[in-house]
Amino acid sequence: MPETEQMQKERVLVVDDLPANIDYLAESLQEEYQVSVAISGVDALRCAQSESRPDIILLDVMMPGMDGYTVCKALKDNLHTRDIPIIFVTARNTPEDELIGLQAGAIDYVRKPVNVPTVKARISSQLELKRSRERLGRQAAELDAINQKLTREIEERKKTEAILLRRDTVLDAVHFAAEQLALVDNWHEVIPQLVSRLGRSAEVSRTYICQLSPEKSKLKMSKNCYIWEEATNNVKTGCVCCQEHPDDCQKLKSYKQAVDSGQQLIGLTKDMPLSLQEIIRPQGVKSTAIRPIMVEKKLWGFMGFDDCKTDRNWSSPEIDALNTAAHIVGAAIYRRQVEEKLKIAKDVAVRASQAKTQFLASMSHEIRTPMNAIIGMTGLALDSQLNSKQRHCLDIAFNSANALLGLLNDILDFSKVEAGQLLLENSSFMLQEALEMAIKTLQYNAGQKGLEIHLDIPPTLPAKLMGDELRLRQILLNLISNAIKFTDQGEIQVRVEIQEKNKNDVFLQFMVKDSGTGIPAEKQQAIFNAFSQADSSISRLYGGTGLGLSIARSLTTLMDGEIWVDSEMGVGSTFQFTARFNLPPPETKETVGARQKSKVLREGAGAKESQDRKAGATVVQKSSHDFLLLVVEDNYANQQLAKLLLEDNGYRVFLAGNGIEALHAISKRSYDLVLMDMQMPKMDGIAASQYIRACEHSQCEAIGDDRKLAADVTARLREKHLPVIAMTANAMGSDKQKCLAAGMDEYITKPILPDNIFATLDRFLGKCERRNSSEGGLAADYQKAKEDGRLKEVRRFLLDKVRLEKSKITPLLDLFCQNHKITLADLKKSQKNNDLKLLCRTAHTIKGAILNLGMEDMAEIALEIERESKKGSQIDYAVLIQKLEDGLGFLLH
Repeated sequence: MPETEQMQKERVLVVDDLPANIDYLAESLQEEYQVSVAISGVDALRCAQSESRPDIILLDVMMPGMDGYTVCKALKDNLHTRDIPIIFVTARNTPEDELIGLQAGAIDYVRKPVNVPTVKARISSQLELKRSRERLGRQAAELDAINQKLTREIEERKKTEAILLRRDTVLDAVHFAAEQLALVDNWHEVIPQLVSRLGRSAEVSRTYICQLSPEKSKLKMSKNCYIWEEATNNVKTGCVCCQEHPDDCQKLKSYKQAVDSGQQLIGLTKDMPLSLQEIIRPQGVKSTAIRPIMVEKKLWGFMGFDDCKTDRNWSSPEIDALNTAAHIVGAAIYRRQVEEKLKIAKDVAVRASQAKTQFLASMSHEIRTPMNAIIGMTGLALDSQLNSKQRHCLDIAFNSANALLGLLNDILDFSKVEAGQLLLENSSFMLQEALEMAIKTLQYNAGQKGLEIHLDIPPTLPAKLMGDELRLRQILLNLISNAIKFTDQGEIQVRVEIQEKNKNDVFLQFMVKDSGTGIPAEKQQAIFNAFSQADSSISRLYGGTGLGLSIARSLTTLMDGEIWVDSEMGVGSTFQFTARFNLPPPETKETVGARQKSKVLREGAGAKESQDRKAGATVVQKSSHDFLLLVVEDNYANQQLAKLLLEDNGYRVFLAGNGIEALHAISKRSYDLVLMDMQMPKMDGIAASQYIRACEHSQCEAIGDDRKLAADVTARLREKHLPVIAMTANAMGSDKQKCLAAGMDEYITKPILPDNIFATLDRFLGKCERRNSSEGGLAADYQKAKEDGRLKEVRRFLLDKVRLEKSKITPLLDLFCQNHKITLADLKKSQKNNDLKLLCRTAHTIKGAILNLGMEDMAEIALEIERESKKGSQIDYAVLIQKLEDGLGFLLH
């Protein structure tokens, strides 16, 4: 290790009179700390007071000459060493000894024999505390400096609080004005409250808002001047400065002239221009602040404050608030003017739109009548005997007439959309039939171009819906026909997926994907607008008005959905839309009654069969080899164990490593029962069980893109019940509830014991004749394999987690064996004598040791003994102690 890294290590002083103890601790700690040693109390004091004094001391108690307690007191009495943390490491283990050590100044007390990980953890904790105290000391000094600075800043801040408080009250009034002016149509309703609140907030003698006449010839005020006066606390209308007629108000004329000339109108009266002083001074105004109200960059009027009491110097917050209020009033007036203009423009546009809509609807209806006749008669002619030239001409006429009728239908629908007259039906229909009908309608057109149309429907899709089938088909026909139109080779995919579903309705997402020319990114939004197409050449090449997608968007909106497109030039386009449909009402009472009657008959037959058995009737007992079982387990050893156990007793067994593999296995053959682990990769046992139950009710969805698997599993399980038994190491009550809630039928905890598993199988499959097998030998082999595996787990924990050297693990385990044979004996003895205090202390001791070996399940048992004995509970401790002894048997033997 480099010297610089060694210098960075924290120093640990180990004090003990036995060299073996010193060597053991020094060797255990030297990799992480810089270790020094002392073999006596005097030597320890010398080391602690040296220049390279330790960061922490591990101190023995029993030493010749000066014991550890005396050394600790001496160190704590010394100014230079009192801050060094001291941990007693001793074989003296009575509470009185520990109390003496802590009273001497130690911060911890560790009993021998030493558990190295425990000592390391305590050293680390105390060093971290020491570092924290040092950091806190530095931070305290920094905080003191900051506190002094903050005191100075607070004093300065207090000087501005009075100004800020006045500003806040004025801004509250401005905020009120902003809210109210945004809500009302007529600003005159709010202005009186605004001037009143502004006046009281600013603590002025008078506040006013005045509108100038737009006429150039005179300044007509009318009633658009609102004045609040402190003396009366009322708002009045009239002249802002005198009782003369508002039309002849010289003050407003002077204000306007001053604003037009760019003069400042904020300050003391004595500092105003003489022309204004002559008007303001007779009113007793000593200080005034006036701001123009601008509407669309034109002078609309004024807003002002007057103070008649003092020569007031207006603060910046007060001026800012006045400016803000003037701006808000101007914006509200401008908004109102714009709204009036928009309302007029809207009325004009609505009347024009209605006229256009009525014309389109009328013309569409008028043209449709002769067009239907043309198409009908042309069709009859095509059914007659014609020569090739006649048939060619009539074919062209027939196709052209149909194309024109399609355009007329689009125009008529578009006119209905614009007029708000397009309504949806709400009737029952079969979704799959609607989709297939839309595809069949265009199958011939696709075939002429050598294209295939593929329909992908999930098995969980509701068969029957409530909605407008014709409008749904209209959207699909538009999208599929466009896909055919713009695709020269490849295929077209139509897919439906469930986005949301509840008891009343379902929200579906439809997709039509092609491999055609694609749509430029900048055109992808415009194609949904009326009369818009991605390219102006399209109408010449393919025809069409560009209304189809606009109508489709309107229809999806009516269906509580939306439509969009993802496209790449030269690759193809994917049009998607969503729509909400109601689910049909529940079945009638007659239908439900018939099903219940059938169920009663089946259950009655089952009950009779059960009674026959009880009465001694002849019942054919099946052999176990008549049953096919599926074991779903990701652990290879557990797979082989279950397979060996079951096959040795005549069952036919297939294996799966996770939930996905299990579903594939179920899709291929019929099983009588499934033994399912809970925790597995890819799909766990809970999810797999839920999926199985959903398939039994034809409600499962595709796993990823694998829709065939969902369909195959559903076909295999529909209207059946496949028993699923949880076979897991999760033994908590909540785990059992999870399994049962997921649809599992039973719950078996590991280890897999023959009696448990065969009893469960008999309950679900009926009692079976089995081969004579060495069940006891198999169980014994399993138990030995389990114990060997547990020993490997403990060794791995000590090697990887505790980071012990491999050579030290076996001696440590031997030490554990020697100590805890005695500890277990103490547990049994204290239980037998009903000494709960000793039982609690002994369980606590063994719990810590077990945790140090990584055996949390065994530590839980010890914890339960400790917890219950501490409470004084009179439970069956013998059972818990036996569990603990059995679980530790692989170490104690």
